[in-house]
Amino acid sequence: MNTPAIRNPIRRATVNAVLAVAISGLFAGPFAGTVAAADPFIESISRSATTFTASVPAIAHPAGREQSTKRKWKKAWIASWIAFAAVNALDAHSSQGRREGNPFLSGSDGRFSNRKAILLKSALGGGFFAWQAWTAKKNPEVNLYKTFTLTNTAVTGGLSAIAARNYSLPSLQATPAASMPLPDYLRRVE
Repeated sequence: MNTPAIRNPIRRATVNAVLAVAISGLFAGPFAGTVAAADPFIESISRSATTFTASVPAIAHPAGREQSTKRKWKKAWIASWIAFAAVNALDAHSSQGRREGNPFLSGSDGRFSNRKAILLKSALGGGFFAWQAWTAKKNPEVNLYKTFTLTNTAVTGGLSAIAARNYSLPSLQATPAASMPLPDYLRRVE
């Protein structure tokens, strides 16, 4: 593909600088010296990138960039907790009236228990949230919000897959109490 020559010197310098920064980023690493030495074009672009980034440090590395990034990840972390709470409610709704395989969330009849689910899910979620908030406050020099956001998003995705599966299962019809035999420990002794 032939590209037309850029005649405007300012535009040509800008394009060269952008290309230099992009290509120097691609070849930074263990092979940087060997690739640049093998190809004079890449070597000249690497020199241009070094000159360009050294001449414009305020644009390349703004001082408040780290704090801005941390603020953005903190907002994303809060949004991930809102999504996590919503998906937990959706998972609980999708399990209503169905048999529950988790004994911590099932009632005495083997079906999903709303009371146990709300208690357990809110206790675990609240504890996990408190731990994340405490850890982030304890280590302000490290941006843990990104890690926590990605973790919460992965867990939220897994829970949403479980909720989708639950909705695809047929719900159990309520059986009359007379047709279901009681266990021995619930029968009246006369």
